[in-house]
Amino acid sequence: MPRRFDLLVFDWDGTLMDSAACIASSLQAACADLGLNVPSERDARYIIGLGLNDALAHVLPGVAATEYPRVVERYRHHFLQRDSATALFSGAAELLRELHQAGRLLAVATGKSRRGLDRALAATRLAPFFHATACADEGYSKPHPGMLHRLLQQLDVAAERALMIGDTTHDMQMARSAGVAALAGWLGDRGTTRLRSLSVSALLIALLTLNVMYYLPARLQQMTGLYGMTLAARTLLQSAAPVRALVIVHPARSWTEYGSLLTLTPPFADGDLLLAYTRGSDQDFRLAQTFAGWPVYHYYVDTPPRLAPQTP
Repeated sequence: MPRRFDLLVFDWDGTLMDSAACIASSLQAACADLGLNVPSERDARYIIGLGLNDALAHVLPGVAATEYPRVVERYRHHFLQRDSATALFSGAAELLRELHQAGRLLAVATGKSRRGLDRALAATRLAPFFHATACADEGYSKPHPGMLHRLLQQLDVAAERALMIGDTTHDMQMARSAGVAALAGWLGDRGTTRLRSLSVSALLIALLTLNVMYYLPARLQQMTGLYGMTLAARTLLQSAAPVRALVIVHPARSWTEYGSLLTLTPPFADGDLLLAYTRGSDQDFRLAQTFAGWPVYHYYVDTPPRLAPQTP
């Protein structure tokens, strides 16, 4: 079965490295040192992924750009003091090693400076896994698509064959502008919908399903009876299989009714059937827009199960 993506592009801070708290507190300390308005933790975290100048313009709108070097100097002072305490997310190194051994092209697109990323790659010993990297101080900052354009050109990969993996709206906007698919985690935060740090451990579990990627009918046959999976439910899902389709699953009782179906679809959506867990009508609609042109079905795990096409 052909795979959909040849190139996987990772954000660094908040996706591979658990550094969000370090970045936010360093920015707050820098502002306090200079007698500037100290941003809230939420505002300080929002700018993660942007280049420093763009970040400061957002979080310190009343400060002249000529003052930015002083803020940057204090920020770097505090960040370097805290940086040694930051670590990769659990499973991140193992995930990258497995993808590299599987022959995937891997890259980084980050708001960090070149000096900062090189220091982080050396400290984590991950540099050998990446075929290319792009930093904010080498061109446009996120959400401008410039970093992704450079990586695609450098590695000679078409946009539709690449996947951006990140944790912020900046990553998603950059991917959309570059015509690249994106993967992230969603979180409701203080009444608003925001992106959360991607759980690399969960992604690793999903990638392990690549080891059991058989043809869809064979996989469905193996699932019969597991977690109550019935012939009727399998027949319904098979009806969506002949064409590329997105199926949004609505469990009736528990998450396991969706979890039991995970091996039916590869994690990089390079098969004919992509299953997704419903996250509410708004986010289901956004997901359907991401896969524009795909038929969209809603699978209700009731008794009997129901498979209904999405209405416009």
